Amino acid sequence: MLAVNKHRDVLLASFYLDVDGVTVRRKQDGYYGRYKKHDEVIGFKQSNRGNVYRGVHVPKTRATVQISHLILLLRGVDIPDDAVVDHLNGDTSDNSVENVRVTTQDVNCRNRKMRYDNKVGYSGISYRVREGLDVIRKTVSGVRKSRSART
Repeated sequence: MLAVNKHRDVLLASFYLDVDGVTVRRKQDGYYGRYKKHDEVIGFKQSNRGNVYRGVHVPKTRATVQISHLILLLRGVDIPDDAVVDHLNGDTSDNSVENVRVTTQDVNCRNRKMRYDNKVGYSGISYRVREGLDVIRKTVSGVRKSRSART
């Protein structure tokens, strides 16, 4: 179960979205004056294999949620447990309405940046020269398709 779904009631009671739809603010004062009511929430850095996501501590628990998940919850978007949040332009700090969507992991993997050592110029296509043949391979829906041609 996703932490955002598990702690839904606490998160909705503690945070709200500003008018711009991207800024998260607090609904109440923090203990010992750590933060004030209506202060902007700035998440801490969570690293996930090279991508940096912003995280927020859930009040009165030991859990954390990604700020993109929290923003979608505050917008009223339901995130199923088998789904992931996809940033369309690849910038994990851009949580605007146009850039964030809820999708499956399979669709999210198709929205990757092209590798730096790509020689073909297209994502998902590999090119090998073997025994005088040009071999082009593409994976479509988990099935690898290949085509060979003489050079």
